[in-house]
Amino acid sequence: MVRSPRSNVRHSYGSNRSSQKLKEQIASTHEVVFVGQYLFDVAVILDRKTPIYVVDDWSQRAADLPDSIRRQFTEGREFDPTSGHALIGEQELKVMLSEGRRMWIWTRRADLVPENSSLVPVASQGGYTVLRTRH
Repeated sequence: MVRSPRSNVRHSYGSNRSSQKLKEQIASTHEVVFVGQYLFDVAVILDRKTPIYVVDDWSQRAADLPDSIRRQFTEGREFDPTSGHALIGEQELKVMLSEGRRMWIWTRRADLVPENSSLVPVASQGGYTVLRTRH
């Protein structure tokens, strides 16, 4: 994995093969979620027409953040609040999971599985686990 200088963009080259294989299984109606960081290369491979949700702590103002993709997303949300609907916290993720949506989640957090019996690990590579809902 390569981290871009001064940013939270992750270029997770190890997850590219898994992402390419999963792309065929992820319907346009399914939700895609990145937990903790934005995975640029995965987003490019998936080529989504709908926003990818990014779970993180979005409570800080852009002016308080270092130069990073997180700051750029926060600036966008501050400029146009409706554009920030895909920037969610853990509570919003829990709500989405409880609604029975079909979701695919890229995460490094192993604790998501025990907390949510509705999630099934479907791939693991490059330090990331891809989970999907059972529905």
